[in-house]
Amino acid sequence: MSTASAVMQLEVLIKQASSLAQTFGEGKMRPTTDQYSSLEDLSAKLLEVAAKVAENINVSASAHRTQTFQEAQKLLSAARTDGEALFRTGQPKNLATFKRNISLIFEGPSESSLDSGPNKRRKILTKERCERLSSLNPDSVLLWSNALTPTMWTANEMSRDVFNCLANQMENERVIQNWPSELSTTMHVLGKEGQLRTSDKYRDFLIGTTYFIRHIWHDIDWMDSL
Repeated sequence: MSTASAVMQLEVLIKQASSLAQTFGEGKMRPTTDQYSSLEDLSAKLLEVAAKVAENINVSASAHRTQTFQEAQKLLSAARTDGEALFRTGQPKNLATFKRNISLIFEGPSESSLDSGPNKRRKILTKERCERLSSLNPDSVLLWSNALTPTMWTANEMSRDVFNCLANQMENERVIQNWPSELSTTMHVLGKEGQLRTSDKYRDFLIGTTYFIRHIWHDIDWMDSL
């Protein structure tokens, strides 16, 4: 049975139980003594089954949260490891993937009037994820872009729960040392390519207070060159 079917069955059962409760509450029924005995037994069994359903749902939900957290932690640990090399050398693990991530995060997925219904829904969800990622602090954006390929985190690839858990954990990731000059230059150059050239969001990302104070390099006139 699918989760959707289980939800529908529970909704039907709740409506039926609510209707029965209202019927008994109206006081119009006149059960016999034996019928009252049967109703009381059935009512007790209903409470027992309802309690068991609630218990099993809580156990399943707890296991799901644990699994989600563990999966997010595994991805975060890998991102930290890759990030150590990134912030030490200034070289992304895979420059092409890094560029695709940065472009996607700040530009969002491309849209077409020819997109099918499922594709439109997928792109809407991916766009929401891009907006979430672009709101992270600069260090976290770079860690994410360096460690994960777009196919790993876009809609229909990574579950919503894992994405949200990982994004929330990644939000607290900050690098103590300054960015290597090679990395700062790479981010600056990317701002001159494609749609990023006219992206206010990316421009704000580059010259935002945290970035400007911690990572500006004196051999580049950022304000004039953006």
